[in-house]
Amino acid sequence: MANSIGALSFDLLRGMADEPAEATESWARPGIDYQTHRRIGYRARQIELRTVAIVADATAAAVEAAAYKAVQGTSLDIIDATGVTWANCRVLEVRATWRNCIYQGAAKTRLAARWTVVQDDPAG
Repeated sequence: MANSIGALSFDLLRGMADEPAEATESWARPGIDYQTHRRIGYRARQIELRTVAIVADATAAAVEAAAYKAVQGTSLDIIDATGVTWANCRVLEVRATWRNCIYQGAAKTRLAARWTVVQDDPAG
């Protein structure tokens, strides 16, 4: 299913997950010249995805937004419109808003959401 986060599907999904890579941190001490670096393991940065779904009305938008909130803290697969899958992405936060709109000549509700996610170990 394209444009999806777990079992939730969308009309539009924007953003790209960041694959884990080896991270380092810099370390310096006052009064000592230079600095040192150390490897701290594989990490992925937090990224923000944006989704849009067109639903029937404000009641349906509220139900769908509650479903978005219900997946916070879980790891899900993200599939974009091109079929690329980012496995095992943890949903850290979801913020959703909706407003009435006209879509293809009919009164609908546009549900927009911002998702903060980070990819855990892609191998699971």
